[in-house]
Amino acid sequence: MNKLPLILASSSQRRIDIMSSLGWKYESISPDIDETPMKHETAEQLVMRLATQKAQVVSENNPGRIIIAADSVVEVDGRIYGKPVSQIEAEAMLKEIRGTHHRIHSGISICNSSTGNIRSHCVTTVVQARRYSDIEIKQSIDRGTPFDKAGAYAIQDPYLKPVEIIKGCYSGSLGLPVCKLIEIMIDMEQDTSNTYFEKDSQCKPFCMFGEATG
Repeated sequence: MNKLPLILASSSQRRIDIMSSLGWKYESISPDIDETPMKHETAEQLVMRLATQKAQVVSENNPGRIIIAADSVVEVDGRIYGKPVSQIEAEAMLKEIRGTHHRIHSGISICNSSTGNIRSHCVTTVVQARRYSDIEIKQSIDRGTPFDKAGAYAIQDPYLKPVEIIKGCYSGSLGLPVCKLIEIMIDMEQDTSNTYFEKDSQCKPFCMFGEATG
């Protein structure tokens, strides 16, 4: 097994928190890419393309590293929701998403910048949103919570508590699917023996979530 230095191609606090929880030493670099969806692109295709581009951009100036990149969107009935750019857009997103049965797609790409080898995958989490009120939406916007989050909400938000049911990968719903990350790292012959993550103890209560979160 190899042990190349790691770079997380993200400035997302949620992804940083997840990476830090694994016990790995890494550097965080935020790539600058155009995240505009292409015509007829599905949500799964979008997040995988953007995650791959992020990994490739960071790898160009960082030889001899493992680059970990991810991207997430919310999909409701085929409509893709990224990060809102205004209060009006955040309010509209939250109103359209509340009470819906929808999906969170998280694309993950890992690149070995020494070899150019890159692996990508999309992990999908199914979510039932709570019917939060207009007042709760306003309070969330006033706190500034929606503006760096796909769909304008965070599953773990302790104030809005936007989700009733989660089915699938919990860490994927936060933006970085840990099980798939470790699986790809092992497939790429990278040493993961020093990670704090243990699938049996930490994966089942979250990734197999099928009960009310509250």
